[in-house]
Amino acid sequence: MEQRFDVGDDGYLVGLRVEGFHGHARAGAMPAIKSPLVLTEDQRIARPLSEDASHQLCALSRVVDPRALEGDYVRFDAAQKLRPGQRVLCLGLEPGEPSEWLVRAVQRREASLSEGSVRFMRAACGLGGRGSWLRARGHDGHEFLAWLSGAAEVREVCDTVRAGAQDRLVRAALSENHAELERAAWWFQRASSEDSDVELVAASLERAGSPGARRLLASYLPDASERELAAALRRGFALLRQHMGVALLAREYAAQPSQPYAPVAKRVAGGREGATVAQGAIAHDAASAAEPTARGRFKEQYGVH
Repeated sequence: MEQRFDVGDDGYLVGLRVEGFHGHARAGAMPAIKSPLVLTEDQRIARPLSEDASHQLCALSRVVDPRALEGDYVRFDAAQKLRPGQRVLCLGLEPGEPSEWLVRAVQRREASLSEGSVRFMRAACGLGGRGSWLRARGHDGHEFLAWLSGAAEVREVCDTVRAGAQDRLVRAALSENHAELERAAWWFQRASSEDSDVELVAASLERAGSPGARRLLASYLPDASERELAAALRRGFALLRQHMGVALLAREYAAQPSQPYAPVAKRVAGGREGATVAQGAIAHDAASAAEPTARGRFKEQYGVH
């Protein structure tokens, strides 16, 4: 059975409510994007078929008892109203997990993020704040934040978490702290969005001495030969060296704010481990003449403060 639900004057779909989200969630597998569990007023599950700004067409199930579905979805403490196109964004750190890396990422990108996204991520870091998100408990018993948000907010949060996780990984690689590098690599894997991210994670795990590196690659490339897996790992190491080189370059640049950029780029590209001549050239082009605006963009991009 299908039914159309229209958007009311308040912007929400009339006759629908969100009770939770489909599937499972645990703190160690976040960020996660989930489909909301939507119920009608007569207790039918509504699954969207099509939608636009004015309405949503849904396929309706038989009448259900939400309590009987506990094993198939995570339920909120309170029902929420729904706008077309919204998804449930889950974010939470495992107990004892440091949050500084995510706080840094939010601070760097704050000017370009929506207020809701900033407040949501700060709350996930334990920094307080109020918003329209809810606290939920996953199947592993850990609490996390669940936010019914639009596509733009989902993209903002996921991109920021990915950037912060990558920065954490590179910092750990430079510090030679193998335990932290392994933890950072697995967090980056959760936030990854590109094929090359998996290769970077595998190289980081290999550098940290973790046995999970080749297993991870094999799970993503199940039909690959040993030669192809080795090639993927080499690409990951090349990418890791590139990121480490840029980080080294940024550190030296920050330490010499009054110096023109070109000499620093050339010196680091030619004489520091992990940096390449190509990197120096690219960095120099990105901030030629060390103009204040270029300097600011470079510092913002690579997290130099």
